Amino acid sequence: VEQEFGGILRLVRRTVDSITAGRNDGVRSAKGEFILSIDDDMIFDDVHAIRRAVALFRQFPDVGVLTFRIADLEAPGEPQRLHWWHPIPIHTGKNRFFYTNFISEGAIFARASVISATGGYDEEFFGCFEGPDWAFRLIRDGINILYCPTITCVELRVRRIRDQYSKSARNYWLLRNKLWMAWKNYPLGSAI
Repeated sequence: VEQEFGGILRLVRRTVDSITAGRNDGVRSAKGEFILSIDDDMIFDDVHAIRRAVALFRQFPDVGVLTFRIADLEAPGEPQRLHWWHPIPIHTGKNRFFYTNFISEGAIFARASVISATGGYDEEFFGCFEGPDWAFRLIRDGINILYCPTITCVELRVRRIRDQYSKSARNYWLLRNKLWMAWKNYPLGSAI
């Protein structure tokens, strides 16, 4: 990678296996005004997607984070229900712009200043629910998150996390992080 792309790409070598720490390391190494973060199993369906995302930031200066439509190869025009946790039902929201309270961390574009101001992802999460946790902090700090139906990321391997970890390990992280997110971000009664 360094031999072929060394002049235009910075390779970050890591020694600790942590999804959230890896995302934060990448952000800290970036130098641009905007930070694109997509998982290794995501691709854009349009070569002009980044240019269009930058134009949206210019059009909406009050937006700190753009979250994209996440689709699969079989239906690139339809958002995956697996990644739809937005406050608007999928059938009414999938084709319109709206402010949301949800981030699917696998496909976002953010202002570097917003990431720096909020501290990025909480590395205690390791993986699972780090996006929604960050969304709570963004909203708490008055930063808008915009869902963009006109920019699509296609997920190539939908079941990747299920293949990577045992069922018991996956269930542990999902439950542990869901509880951790509630404890951190809700009043005690609501968290319980």
